[in-house]
Amino acid sequence: MLSTEDPAIESHHFTQLIDPTGGVWFAAIERYALDCISVSKGTKQYTDNGEALEDLYGTREILARLCAMTDLDVEAVASGMVRLIRRKTA
Repeated sequence: MLSTEDPAIESHHFTQLIDPTGGVWFAAIERYALDCISVSKGTKQYTDNGEALEDLYGTREILARLCAMTDLDVEAVASGMVRLIRRKTA
């Protein structure tokens, strides 16, 4: 059981995951982006075997579901991710 003295409680990602205002969905979008970048760079650090990247450049169905949970515009998020991937892989 985690206590308030546990260093994990202080971590940014853990705080987002337990945030009742939707932090878990922002963390899921972050993971989606990391999966896209990892596959684009050909690394295996974060990988979903290309599912997120295929979704990003395809129907964006997965990303749309994640964005719906956070009230984010899927096209704006996708556009930002594509720009980020281009910078990270250039």
